[in-house]
Amino acid sequence: MLSIEPYAGGYGHKTQRYEQVAEYLSEHLKVTLCDRTVKDRLDLLLAEFKRDDQSYRRKSGVDELHTEHKRLLQDISDRMRDVEEEKKKKKDRKKEKATALQTQGGILRDQAVTRRSERGDAATEASEDSTDTGERTSDANKPHTETQGSTTSMLNSAGMIGAFMDFQNENRESNRQFQSEQIEVLKYKASTDASRWEQEFAFKKKQEMINENRWKEEELLRREEMELRKAELQLLRDQFEAQQRTHCAQHDAQPE
Repeated sequence: MLSIEPYAGGYGHKTQRYEQVAEYLSEHLKVTLCDRTVKDRLDLLLAEFKRDDQSYRRKSGVDELHTEHKRLLQDISDRMRDVEEEKKKKKDRKKEKATALQTQGGILRDQAVTRRSERGDAATEASEDSTDTGERTSDANKPHTETQGSTTSMLNSAGMIGAFMDFQNENRESNRQFQSEQIEVLKYKASTDASRWEQEFAFKKKQEMINENRWKEEELLRREEMELRKAELQLLRDQFEAQQRTHCAQHDAQPE
């Protein structure tokens, strides 16, 4: 159980791992177990273990000295808790990246709106005060300010694109991993189905051979019975004819 860790499998992968555990236990315990039975039994044992352990600690204030069986359940329980924490951390990291990406996108949109508004105001002022030297000087300085804004925007855009690419790469990697796991599940299922079909075919073939041999044996037995019946009839016929001959001989031997 600790080597396969079925509870740590990804989506669509837990069933395959529980089936592997079920096959291993079925082979060693000489019983037939399915993945659902193994999972339900493990959940029940862990629930009983946690309940008994908590009850002991409430009474004594210390941890119970565990047997090998209970130590194994404790190890499985600890590992399941670690797996859940790892999944939660991974989910939180994805959520934080998505939030940061959304926030960065909002900032970029606000900056774009602000730049468009500033360019519109500058164009209006230049049209109304084209003869004013001071305004021309101010207009001459504006490109520098706009250049600084454009540089900042480009940096923000680069950060935005970088975060987006990281997010996309991680999603692609997750999708590839999921697809790989799905392919493994399908391969395992196909292999299991093929093995089951082969076993069913072999069983049906063997059953047909047994039925055919039984039919042949029954036919041979019926023939033997018929031959025996014929022999009995022939014996009765011979006995009857012998009696008839004896009776005729006795009748002929009597004086008239």
